[in-house]
Amino acid sequence: MAFTHGTNAQLAIDVAGGTSYVDVSTYLEDVNQDTKTDKAETSTLGNTAKTYIPGLEDGTFKCKGFFDPTVDAIWNSARRVIVTFRYRPGGTGVGKVEYTGSAFLVNYQIDANVKDVVQGKVDFQITGPFARAVQV
Repeated sequence: MAFTHGTNAQLAIDVAGGTSYVDVSTYLEDVNQDTKTDKAETSTLGNTAKTYIPGLEDGTFKCKGFFDPTVDAIWNSARRVIVTFRYRPGGTGVGKVEYTGSAFLVNYQIDANVKDVVQGKVDFQITGPFARAVQV
């Protein structure tokens, strides 16, 4: 087994369409990628149990981290545009997994509290296909 610590995770986004990724990992403390597949029921008369076929894939990723003017500018440049992303949950290196695709920003939240550091949260909706690959 090849377990890895979460501190190795890396998320990079590119508002220019896959030509100049910006690593936003140093501003984040949490990345949550969620993927799911729709289902279509195919049960017919006479079945004694439901049957299904897979449908369309869907995905999101949510990030939580700290507010900084640099990352604030990055998140704001991702508004109302489709960005490309590269998520490496185990970090960078030959043989490690990465997920890539396109997404758009659906939520950006800044939380300021008198007793804590200013935090930011962003949510992205994945659009179109996304791929899992092994880094070479």
